[in-house]
Amino acid sequence: MVLAQGGDDLSSRGIAPIATGVAMGTPLLGLRWVPLRERDGDIMDFGVGLTVGFPIGYGKALAKNSGFSFVPHVALGKKMGQFFRIGGELRTNLLPTTKLSPDVTNPTDEVGSQFTAGVVISTLGEGVRGELSGQFAIPFTRSPVAGEIWAGIRLPVAEELEIYAVGGPGFGRQPGNPTFRVLAGLSYGGLQKPQKTCVEGNPYVLADCPDLDRDGDGIFNREDKCPQVAGIIELDGCPDEDTDGDGLPDRLDQCPKVAGPPELRGCPAKKKPLDTDGDGIIDSEDKCPTEPGPAERQGCPVKDTDGDGIVDEKDACPTVPGIPELNGCPDPDTDGDGVKDSIDNCKKEPGPASNQGCPEKQKQLVIITKEKLVIREKVYFATAKSTVLPRSFPLLEQVARILAEHSEIEKISVEGHTDDRGKHDYNVKLSQDRAESVRSFLLMKGIVSDRVESIGYGPDRPVAPNQTEAGREQNRRVEFTVIGKEHVKDVKTIEAK
Repeated sequence: MVLAQGGDDLSSRGIAPIATGVAMGTPLLGLRWVPLRERDGDIMDFGVGLTVGFPIGYGKALAKNSGFSFVPHVALGKKMGQFFRIGGELRTNLLPTTKLSPDVTNPTDEVGSQFTAGVVISTLGEGVRGELSGQFAIPFTRSPVAGEIWAGIRLPVAEELEIYAVGGPGFGRQPGNPTFRVLAGLSYGGLQKPQKTCVEGNPYVLADCPDLDRDGDGIFNREDKCPQVAGIIELDGCPDEDTDGDGLPDRLDQCPKVAGPPELRGCPAKKKPLDTDGDGIIDSEDKCPTEPGPAERQGCPVKDTDGDGIVDEKDACPTVPGIPELNGCPDPDTDGDGVKDSIDNCKKEPGPASNQGCPEKQKQLVIITKEKLVIREKVYFATAKSTVLPRSFPLLEQVARILAEHSEIEKISVEGHTDDRGKHDYNVKLSQDRAESVRSFLLMKGIVSDRVESIGYGPDRPVAPNQTEAGREQNRRVEFTVIGKEHVKDVKTIEAK
């Protein structure tokens, strides 16, 4: 309801005077869906909705639309600590365009559809609450942008009922936008209750105080599956019951419903559980009842039939000694050159061990170890850039070929390093970019992306003192570390001979 208003005299432009008395406004009917609510444990309140305005009201008071209006909107809100709440809304007002005067050349006389955004900051509490809000509108017509800023108070007068009054100036020359507006009304429902202070001994909601311990069992509410009853850590805060009252808790009692002494694991003598292999695990729970084994293996022994240090259950070749890199299978020598396949750069071409199992005419620049692909030359880049220089292409092509032929090397990490000259953050980024350039080269050579990662350490992992040029030269390097295998840290690049 419009109680009183005034405005400029625009009769010279063919616009009738604005009604100044009490007038009925446009009735609104809305529907809102709220999938997220803070009070239900969500991170914020979030809702979407649609409001319909009916073409009912007093037109001379600028309180009536020329047709139905439709306002789809989204709204969100969140408490900021114990004392403030912030909210926002975006809406689009869809209604027919209306010209307020016969002057078709004056764009500011058009009103119609517009986009509106609003924000509000309000205090929380049980008494008087304050709020500060504002909104601005961007018309779809030729009217100018306009907005309003309001400040006000809200006062509870009964359960879920409060009165409010807000007011503030408007800005912009859009028709109908006020110079100053005062609003007053009643609001029912949805009052934001202040969260009680989380102090043990005072009443509080469990969900609101996850860092307290209501049952005093030493386990925080957020981690306690039985927060109202004292329990133990092993049962996530729930009590360790003793159903048969024999002094042995149910979780350790083999006969939890029949009393028995602790030496018989809670079972009576006449019902002593059978443990054929004497490993302390009763046959009904022992996967290997005739062979003693530890509880963590459910009573089965640890076996290594071929004696290669890899237990049978993880050994792909349990009856033949092998190596961990091949999951317990033997390391063959396919080309018969005396160099095992796992460290042979050319598994199908015979060559001496001094050239990593490749023909001597193919000089090898990479050595395969359990820990790294050790390179005999440096990877060279353009000065202060991440571009790999062509002189390093043969080296990187060998790395790519080795990865392609050795599927047992599941993954490698390309690690970039620098000396300590220059800014630390710059060096870390440069080393990361260079490592990524090397990774990109390997991917272009057909290596699957999941097998190669890149990381830049900058100057943080030196292998030599940075006080000399020789030391700094050693620290500017790229290393290829085998992932998932135990390896020796800080293996230095082998200098070419």
